[in-house]
Amino acid sequence: MSSVVAVIGMLAFLGACFSTSMWMGPVQHQDPMRVGILFLLLQGPAFVLIPIVSRLRHQVAASWLLTSGFLLLAAGCLLFTRLDVTDPGLDAFVAPALLIGVGFALTVSSVTTVALNSVPPNLAGMASATTNMLRDLGFALGPVAEAARP
Repeated sequence: MSSVVAVIGMLAFLGACFSTSMWMGPVQHQDPMRVGILFLLLQGPAFVLIPIVSRLRHQVAASWLLTSGFLLLAAGCLLFTRLDVTDPGLDAFVAPALLIGVGFALTVSSVTTVALNSVPPNLAGMASATTNMLRDLGFALGPVAEAARP
């Protein structure tokens, strides 16, 4: 199950990142600095929160963190779908981007823990490697899924 979670979580995150870059770049012709600011909101929370989530995993079950991360990712992606593609302002992007960023931080750090806790200790290396490979598969499928949308 954690394998499916790894693929879906990373597909959602990178799909949102790809859509945002296409929306802000080729569609709206935004300045690269403005696009960069938006990506700080998408990816910045991971830099801040992953060390905190690592400590929090000792107090809260990783499955709860993972579920919370997915809910935040889903909420952010849902809010992104409701944005007006013709509006060049960044204000509407702030809340969805932060939700996706925080959701990603909770998800990426928890999915490996869930995978490792679901196998005997002698198979931990295999579980970690499989999770990383499936996470990369999700990263590869995200832009493909977004580009294939009508």
